[in-house]
Amino acid sequence: MSSASHSAMPPPAGGEFQRPFRVKSHLLSADFLETSSSARKNFAPIGALPVHVQEAIMLKELLAVLQGQSKDYIYVLPLDNPMGTCTFGLDDSLDAAVKHYVLELLPIASLYSKIARFIDGGDENSCGMVMHAFLFGLRQFLREYKRFLTDREDASRTGQLTIQQLYHHILPLFDSFQSLDAVIDVSVADSVRGGALLSLLQDRIVRFARTKEVEQLLLELTKAAAKPFLHMLSQWMHEGTFEDPYGEFMIATPKQRRPNETARRMHDASYWERRYKLVPEMVPSFLLPFTDKILRSGKYLNIIHQCGHSIRDQEAPVLQFNLNSRYYEAEVERAFLHASGRLLHLMLDSENLMPKLRTFKHFFLLDRDDFLPDFFVYAADDLRLPVSAVDKGKLLELFDDAVKTSVLNGNPYKGMMTPTVRGSDLLLLIHNTSEPGSSSSNSDRRKESVVLNCFTMDCQIKFPLCLIINDQAKQYQILFQHLFRLKVVEWNLTQLWTSCVNSTNAAYTILCSSFIHQMLEFIKSLQHYFSGEVIEPYWAQMMVKIRAAKTFDEVFEEHNEFITSCSKDCMLTSPDILRLMYKLLDNCGSNCSTLQDPRFTSHAATMSATLDVMQENFAERIASLMRLFADSHQNREFDYKLLDAVQRIDYNDYYRNQQLERSRSREESGSGSARDFRICSSSSHS
Repeated sequence: MSSASHSAMPPPAGGEFQRPFRVKSHLLSADFLETSSSARKNFAPIGALPVHVQEAIMLKELLAVLQGQSKDYIYVLPLDNPMGTCTFGLDDSLDAAVKHYVLELLPIASLYSKIARFIDGGDENSCGMVMHAFLFGLRQFLREYKRFLTDREDASRTGQLTIQQLYHHILPLFDSFQSLDAVIDVSVADSVRGGALLSLLQDRIVRFARTKEVEQLLLELTKAAAKPFLHMLSQWMHEGTFEDPYGEFMIATPKQRRPNETARRMHDASYWERRYKLVPEMVPSFLLPFTDKILRSGKYLNIIHQCGHSIRDQEAPVLQFNLNSRYYEAEVERAFLHASGRLLHLMLDSENLMPKLRTFKHFFLLDRDDFLPDFFVYAADDLRLPVSAVDKGKLLELFDDAVKTSVLNGNPYKGMMTPTVRGSDLLLLIHNTSEPGSSSSNSDRRKESVVLNCFTMDCQIKFPLCLIINDQAKQYQILFQHLFRLKVVEWNLTQLWTSCVNSTNAAYTILCSSFIHQMLEFIKSLQHYFSGEVIEPYWAQMMVKIRAAKTFDEVFEEHNEFITSCSKDCMLTSPDILRLMYKLLDNCGSNCSTLQDPRFTSHAATMSATLDVMQENFAERIASLMRLFADSHQNREFDYKLLDAVQRIDYNDYYRNQQLERSRSREESGSGSARDFRICSSSSHS
């Protein structure tokens, strides 16, 4: 054992002992209590006394000094700072053998002094409940320690204790005192409190407990310190609330806003993301693997409470500190499943999540599109106007009139959905994001968009459904625009086809019908792929998983997976494909305008060369699209959805064969070979 710091000097000639600092005398752990015997007097050097008398005096004084009392021949010296190491003065004339044992025992007195001063200094309310609980544990330890010394005092009075025996009795306590001293040093240096203090104690138990006794001591102290923290944790996970007046818990809430503003923002999903935040430095190390579920458990209970439902359907259990992480894992998982399950039932039963999701599918994903033909008839002219020129109120009325004639008129949640015209084209935004510096993007920015390209649906998502849908609302809007443009082009081509086959100009019908049918089949193939090969399978898969879900989180993840997968396989995450696809749609639109031009219809017999150029351009663009599909298919590591798209568009190898013929012609003319989409197309037929 190392010796404690001391000063081998004779006692002062006289005067009262000056305490280095004052402590609160009512505390059990008070450091070096002043007693009548601590007043310094003139004493003869102790070395003049017989050795057995010296030992008896030192034994008596040691028993007092070890309990925080400065004595005659062993006395405390002033401290450099309130939490410095306590040093002692000692008569140099003391017998060497007796001095050896005194010096070996004084480190315990120094450590006791630091613990006592730490307890006294931490008695302020600002230290928090966790620190107070820890200090209570330290007081209990010192109380047991003093009881131990009291028993030794009784033995010394009857002559049954020697200084050597005292040394051997106290020696096993040294590791315990040193461990506490190390905890106190870190606590003071880093100003740890709350959850950080629990992390420190846990670390000391796991890494620095050298004996079973030390481990047990630190374990008991940690159990005591953890009680207020674990009480807050239990409250949070089972009641959605906690009382943390001193900011010690691992979760914090921002300052309360004005009540009316809070009530308004409560219905915003982002509000709940910011309403409660983890405080990383206050997360105890033994709870680190479970922080996300802990945070969400209380959040979900708060949401249920804000919806007007009771959440106190079970008593919050009393949690205790445990070195086994499985204990916390089981408790957290139980609370999380309960809270998430309760929120799921609220969404399904009280908030009618499933029929509202189906309403989203009807309007945003256009699986009930029987209202569109009437809407196109009513709003054909308005959809061609620049955004700044359209009467949005009139457009809304036209949309409502069209819905009233469709099967959607009986949908009880149709009031959630309203058409809107955005200030910018969401699909153009995808292009600009992918190539912000491109000249085409800059040109597109300067050109004002027409209503058709900015028309989409908006929805009034109320709390708590906003927690599921809000983050994906924009993706729904982009998907709607994507599908809506196809519907517009299909409608225009259908109108053109009808007028063509009913035309009295036989030359016009014979010349144009095949090309119109070719464009119409391309649009229908894309539509069938998006709806039949992408949206419907993913929707059916999501419905099955939602019905089997046990927690709100499963529903959230499945819905997110659904909308993300639809966006990816509808090419919305592939800007190059999307850009070329919309060039094809624009090409179909311009072809429609040309074929409807009276000059073309009246002189159809002489317009075959013009029609050949139109067909050539259309086929070239489709071939380019097929090549992009092939490249993207390879990059996505055999994404079979792309094979479905190719097979749907080029079901009879028409475009592939045309591309092969062009490639052979170019090779023969020496202009180089054009890459075809043989890999993609042949795979689709394998």
